[in-house]
Amino acid sequence: MDWDRFWEIVAEVGPVPAGVVCTDPGPLAVLGRLKWFEVVAFRVRLDEAMAAADTPDLRAAAALIQGSALPAAHRDFRAWLVSRGQAVYDAALLDPDSLADILDGDPVEDPGLLDATVRAYESLTGMSDFYEQVRQVLGEPPPAADPGYFDEADARARLPELAALYPPPDEPAEDPA
Repeated sequence: MDWDRFWEIVAEVGPVPAGVVCTDPGPLAVLGRLKWFEVVAFRVRLDEAMAAADTPDLRAAAALIQGSALPAAHRDFRAWLVSRGQAVYDAALLDPDSLADILDGDPVEDPGLLDATVRAYESLTGMSDFYEQVRQVLGEPPPAADPGYFDEADARARLPELAALYPPPDEPAEDPA
């Protein structure tokens, strides 16, 4: 699957509202219209897009937004970022602080797109070998990147707009107006 087709599908799914799970009609319905091998190819591109968003600056942004530097919080953030579409994704890769323009001070959630790929594949094939199919295309995943030490003060200095929108837990949010 080429990148244009991947982003078309992401746009068709659209940003998944908070509280919508992968069994709701949105993502699953769109992915369920694909052929099984297209679902696998979509997931490969999704994994590649999430890997490309695993940069030090986006890890810092994720930690501020999620209130946690744990790997699961970073994974949820990257899945959310891809689900926002190509324009938001590309802008965030260039300038993670640009996310302050579209966020409201709340943490973001994994929109269920990762799970929807598995469910769509299983629904289309009746098989439970989705991850084996993805591994055939991608190969074995590389070892997880060491997130390193998270320096909150440095992240706040590098990402001032996000830092204002996501203050430390003991400080009230700054009014962006």
